[in-house]
Amino acid sequence: MIFTSFILGRYPHTHYYSYYLIVQTMLIFSKCALYKSLGWHYYCTDFCYAANLIILVYVYFFPKNDILFKMCLLYGNGMLGTAIAAFRNQMVFHKYDNLTSLALHAMPLLCVWNIRWCTMPYEATLPESERRFGNLDTSFSFMKFFVYPYAFYLAWAAFYVLINFIIKDKKIKEKGYDNCYVLYMNTKWNRMMLHKFGKSEWATKFTFIFYHLICFSVAHFWAIP
Repeated sequence: MIFTSFILGRYPHTHYYSYYLIVQTMLIFSKCALYKSLGWHYYCTDFCYAANLIILVYVYFFPKNDILFKMCLLYGNGMLGTAIAAFRNQMVFHKYDNLTSLALHAMPLLCVWNIRWCTMPYEATLPESERRFGNLDTSFSFMKFFVYPYAFYLAWAAFYVLINFIIKDKKIKEKGYDNCYVLYMNTKWNRMMLHKFGKSEWATKFTFIFYHLICFSVAHFWAIP
């Protein structure tokens, strides 16, 4: 935390982004390895990992792509930022899982915030050839604000259903593996919510995805202003 604060303050437009790539990549791989050992690796199919991946792709491969920029800005300030409160991420220094969960949600938000409010305004004073990121465009675009972000989200949702509810469903049950759906079904209040449209297995799975879409949409609309 101390080093992140230092490098963000000292090199906000240059070395911070290389630091972000290294740290965030290590965190994701170490988190997946930890969860694999605990039988929780299907949590790695959650949307926060997909959002982290798309932000890494944007920063390091397509930093001038305005579509990806707006997607990442909305994901960081929307679903990832909301998840910090929703999952009660805590800074417990002696618990690696708590720290990595907080970092996986907070660091992408910090990164896109720094791009939008610090690096892009700074680079606007530089010649075009010296700019790392694209020009800041604050005009409204329905395609960039809604169509593309929702298209990626729906692609993730299809992937999540395919892996967790179809291909690996039997294995998850037989091995007693955990995922977000299992977690909700094992919690009384959440289970009552998932039984809203019926108690059959497919009804609860549909309800789970439907509620996730609602939460994503609320966070997304909140992030736009």
